[in-house]
Amino acid sequence: MAADKRFFCCMQYDYSNWEIGEPANHDNCVVLNPNTFRWSGETCYLNVGGALCRKPLESCLKIKFCPFTFSHRCNADDREGPQATCVNTTVEVPSSLNSTSVNFIQPVIIDESSPVTIILQSSYSGDIFPKGNTRVVYTFQDSFGNTGACTFFVIVKDEDTTPPTVICYNFRSEVPLNSSGTTVYFEEPEAFDNSSLVITRSHNPGEFFEVGETMVTYNYSDASGNSADCTFTVTVERVDNTPPSVTCDNATDTVPLESLVRGKNVFFKEPQATDNSGQVTITSQSHQPGDFFEEGATEVIYTFSDATGNNESCSFYVTVERTDKIPPLVECKNFTEEISKEDQEKNVHFEEPVASDNSGHVIITSQSHHPGDVFPLGETTVTYNFSDESGNSVKCSFTVVVRREKDIAPELERIQQVTQPVSWN
Repeated sequence: MAADKRFFCCMQYDYSNWEIGEPANHDNCVVLNPNTFRWSGETCYLNVGGALCRKPLESCLKIKFCPFTFSHRCNADDREGPQATCVNTTVEVPSSLNSTSVNFIQPVIIDESSPVTIILQSSYSGDIFPKGNTRVVYTFQDSFGNTGACTFFVIVKDEDTTPPTVICYNFRSEVPLNSSGTTVYFEEPEAFDNSSLVITRSHNPGEFFEVGETMVTYNYSDASGNSADCTFTVTVERVDNTPPSVTCDNATDTVPLESLVRGKNVFFKEPQATDNSGQVTITSQSHQPGDFFEEGATEVIYTFSDATGNNESCSFYVTVERTDKIPPLVECKNFTEEISKEDQEKNVHFEEPVASDNSGHVIITSQSHHPGDVFPLGETTVTYNFSDESGNSVKCSFTVVVRREKDIAPELERIQQVTQPVSWN
């Protein structure tokens, strides 16, 4: 039976369509009757023009024994059924029709042994098919009796004349004043249809758009050829979102300690503001230069606005302090002491100067001599320096006179009051 199948395999093909190879070793050619076949071992032999040609079945390789070699695959032991690829066919008809003639796509058959024949099919291309889904079945058989089947559907439905429904949205994006444009991720239109849609567009989300208005167009097409367009605007607008830049400085002023007024009119330096638009104005201020400020710290608030309405506030403090600029008042007295004829010096306990100040607090910051120091015969200048809590100072000088008894003449005691302002840093 196997030999019959092999011989049958050899006889199944039209050798005139076999692939022609190059001539090979002529000495190995065997002369047979023209157009005859025979089977020997695993090789199917074909005599063409009196030359013997052969091809191993298992490798499909051409054996170049003959001047003209013909090769073709011939599987004598084929046990697999044909394989077929089927696709559904869909047609549309007007709603007034209930059926139509349909030319469907024929199955594509693959098999190792030819020929393959159709032994059964439920419908034929060109048949009348009703609306709905009709199942079509094909059954195939190859030369060895192996069978295979293929199933697909012919779909007849009402013609779609309704275009897609599309909803578009305009889109707006903002950029700084000095920008020429920006990358815009706009929201794509929404589209609805009873079938799948093919989209074409003039722009894509994520593209660069220049400042101004750009028209964007989308087109949607369904499987029936119905289409709908959607056009919307992408607007890129220069917008100033940057508030003014403001610089504030605190201010301090003083009033005299002895003043009965508990404050002062202060002419403070107003804040300075700049803006990228080049225009900025004061929209509000809690105080103005020259206003009266009570003693202590007062918060001052300024608000600036640019042409776009961006605001920026600035706050600072005006401080009014009560200060003492009056130096202490000092009373100095010269002092005279007598000694015997034999002495040249003496410990003199002079009366120290007395100082007073409007703050109530004054101290000696330096003195050249102290009561009880030794003073030589003659006149010695003694200097005292006084200062109050505010750093105001004054210097007082007086004379200590040491004389012998015989040199002392009646004289009026001199009393002097010295007031001398001293500046400080």
